[in-house]
Amino acid sequence: MKIDVNSRNRLIVVSFCVLCLSGCATSWQDNGTFFQTTQTQLTVKTEPKGKVYVNSKFIGDTPLTTTFEYGREILRKKRSVSYWRTQPGLALFVSLISLGVYLPFSVIPVDTETSLEPTGNFHGNQFEIKIDAVGFKTFQDKIICTGQDKLLFEKQLTDRMDF
Repeated sequence: MKIDVNSRNRLIVVSFCVLCLSGCATSWQDNGTFFQTTQTQLTVKTEPKGKVYVNSKFIGDTPLTTTFEYGREILRKKRSVSYWRTQPGLALFVSLISLGVYLPFSVIPVDTETSLEPTGNFHGNQFEIKIDAVGFKTFQDKIICTGQDKLLFEKQLTDRMDF
């Protein structure tokens, strides 16, 4: 089967345009993980008012608001890309100034694009809470933070039964 010259030239031009407009990028490569400090604001309200301890440390009397800090694992990914993806204005400017000479070379990956994605893993995100109020049972519980901005903790304390 013979392809005429016009069809072949048209195919070459279309292929070249598609290649230039799509930009050239390599696949994402994992580049390690790190832990980023994350905060969750905890508001504690009880009836009656009581003393709040977190990890055996006195924090204050209810109602109170405090902030927990813990680590969230972040996955760092990188890939090589062309300037058309990271700096399209610069790539267009250089192509115009060079009268199109830069255009065929612009698809070569020359820049790095980085992506940071939370993995859902945490460390130091478990806290023991204890609430003491005179004449009432001491309340104890665990709080596990998983990246929430705010947590509201409301508790009705129960009477202490002395026999």
